[in-house]
Amino acid sequence: MPAAPDLTPAPPEWAEDVPPASTPRLGRVILIAVAFGIAVSVALTVTSDAGEVGDAFGDVAPAWFLAAVAAALIANGVKFARWHWYLRRVTLPTDRVVGLRESAAIFMSGVLMLLTPGHVGEFVKSYYASSDGGPAAARTAPIVIAERATNMLGLVIVSLTGGFAYRQAAWVVGVSAAIAFLILATMKSRRVAAFVTHVVERIPLVRRVVPQAEDFTDAASALLTWRSIPVMSMVAAVSWSLEALAYVMVLRAFGVEWSSEVLNSATFTWAVATLAGGLLLTPGGLGVLEGGVTGISLTLIESLDRGAATAAALLARVATLWLPAVIGAACALWLTRRRV
Repeated sequence: MPAAPDLTPAPPEWAEDVPPASTPRLGRVILIAVAFGIAVSVALTVTSDAGEVGDAFGDVAPAWFLAAVAAALIANGVKFARWHWYLRRVTLPTDRVVGLRESAAIFMSGVLMLLTPGHVGEFVKSYYASSDGGPAAARTAPIVIAERATNMLGLVIVSLTGGFAYRQAAWVVGVSAAIAFLILATMKSRRVAAFVTHVVERIPLVRRVVPQAEDFTDAASALLTWRSIPVMSMVAAVSWSLEALAYVMVLRAFGVEWSSEVLNSATFTWAVATLAGGLLLTPGGLGVLEGGVTGISLTLIESLDRGAATAAALLARVATLWLPAVIGAACALWLTRRRV
């Protein structure tokens, strides 16, 4: 009996040219980020009075720092809820469903990749989510962009608590809001997507990405609705408010007394400095955020001296960036070993 004909469709030509995904170089990312972080810490300490910074650290209250760490972890929990909701939105019935534990590990690996220039390494989340038949990277990549845009809008909302008390920061808030709206409008526009696809189809070397571009556009449409954009921006505002609260708790650890003025000023300071770090695309906002927090807080919070302001900025970054990044590194290593 003759063999049955093979009716399996051949892969499209563009698929043959797509290189296999490579394992992210986690060690290099970690080493560069740590080196950069140490350099920033040393620079801030040197430009301040090193003796005052050391004295400030000597008087820190550990309980308030632990409270700051808890607030920062809860903030990441809120951001994870947004990521997981987005992930479910772009998962097709034919895709493997990414479980809650794996999804959390993928999200935290993205926190580690915030330490890459411009946060471009955060797209590693798409790499991990697509493993073993998960949602295609072309459909999860819009999540990272949607997160970034709604993060900016959330920070703009949080910055309003200060009522632009620091006028020099108004341009940072305004430019950030404009960029966020531009990103969302571009991703949501079918006309823009069709135009880009039409242009790409005419370029021989890159026309193979057109099928992925269509998946990207479909996913972006599913994620960005007139209902989801404001809701997810408010979710982002809640998470950034919790990060700002972590900074307030660090200030309390250095002896700054509670007051509505301190709370508003510290929240405004953290939001604006974070926006500035995002605009200048430094890894994790390193240097820009710490310097911005130190400078603005000295202007707005009368009870702070330069040593305490510098120490508080550095310790707040330990709570909001470095400790979550350590967790993210462990998650990334776990995910990478699963793929090997």
